[in-house]
Amino acid sequence: MLPSFGVAPRQVAPLGRGLINDTFAVETDTAALVLQRVHPVFSPAIHHDIEAVTAHLARGGMATPRLHPTPAGELYIAREGDVWRLMTRMPGVSFDVVRSTAQAHAAAGLLARFHS
Repeated sequence: MLPSFGVAPRQVAPLGRGLINDTFAVETDTAALVLQRVHPVFSPAIHHDIEAVTAHLARGGMATPRLHPTPAGELYIAREGDVWRLMTRMPGVSFDVVRSTAQAHAAAGLLARFHS
């Protein structure tokens, strides 16, 4: 799959538990990326919305993952009934369960900045 995005991986490993999408950490010689098999509940057209929103956030100075298009400029790949996307990997950690009120507060602050 990754060669279709023009990427030569050094390492690929599962990332998180995949509550919605199947998610993999991808390391190349020059980048940290995230490969996802998108849950079929989402239309492939969602990638155009993701691109528009993340481009807008980036122009406003907010750090955000960005889709990594194929060499042909496609935002996703549809193959054998599955839709795959590749995006930049943000530094930090993610959690499947909120473990404290401070963690919930930090997440709410990020969500508020996103919606602003």
